Amino acid sequence: MDALHPSEVLSVIGSMGAAYEAGLGTTARVLEAAQSVAQSPYWDVAHAPMQDLRNIKNYVLPRDQRPVALAELRRIYAPALARFDLSDAGLAADEDNSDLALLRSDLIWFMALDAKEPELRARLSRLGQAYVGFGSDGVLHRDVLHPNLVLVALIAATEDVGLPFAEALIARLRRTDEAVLRNQIIYTLGFQTDTALVERVWALILDPATSKRDASQLLRRQGRRVDNSEALLDWIVAHYDALLERFPRRHRPWIVWRLSGLCNAADRDLVDAFFAERVKAHRGAPRALANVLEQIELCSAVVAAQRADAVETIRALK
Repeated sequence: MDALHPSEVLSVIGSMGAAYEAGLGTTARVLEAAQSVAQSPYWDVAHAPMQDLRNIKNYVLPRDQRPVALAELRRIYAPALARFDLSDAGLAADEDNSDLALLRSDLIWFMALDAKEPELRARLSRLGQAYVGFGSDGVLHRDVLHPNLVLVALIAATEDVGLPFAEALIARLRRTDEAVLRNQIIYTLGFQTDTALVERVWALILDPATSKRDASQLLRRQGRRVDNSEALLDWIVAHYDALLERFPRRHRPWIVWRLSGLCNAADRDLVDAFFAERVKAHRGAPRALANVLEQIELCSAVVAAQRADAVETIRALK
């Protein structure tokens, strides 16, 4: 794609993703396209295939194929990431321009959280802990990370350390009024998939000491975690009445939206059966339910159309 203008490349990648979702493309072609643009100097071009790759890894492939998929994602984007200074000093420094800053942030996020690059994750975890003074003085050390990298470092640290770090973040959430930091902590906690961390986050959502706004945002983030989706459905069903009381009235119609990470027909039917009558009590909720059901149907259709091809392609990479 070197001969194409960046806007044309974006159009090609977008069309390819749409074709794949329609069952017309192949997994190998998506991987080849990502390889061809991964080292683009234009951040939006390098970023363009990332969501398609996430969807293949998270939805289309069965979980036992993920290790090979992760290795392939790392192979595709490692050369692009290697152009940046990933030392402690480099991760605290500004980039020369906004495009480079965006490219660095996207690559670090993708490689650390989607591709699970171990060396990068370990460094981010250490810096995330240092940022909040975990295990030391408990003071914020803003100089250890560029602001664009704080969130990914906090997520890496929480995934690495587990509950002790999560509890430290919750304690800080309770005592700070700083909007940016609060949003970073809520995003970090809501991003988790480890069972113990997820149960702690769910307890936090139901805790009256948690503001209704924070509870709503925590559930919103949890609803985007693919690996939590089925357990989250069971939890929402079990605690639906309590959740209604924990949400601002204007947010109640959107509780069903937190199940949009589901991706199979059986779960689609469970959602429909539970919510079909309940949504009628909330203005806008019937439309939200219809949209969620459609999204689950579309996702399950992509899996049905592409799983066999994706498994064959990934197995060939071993």
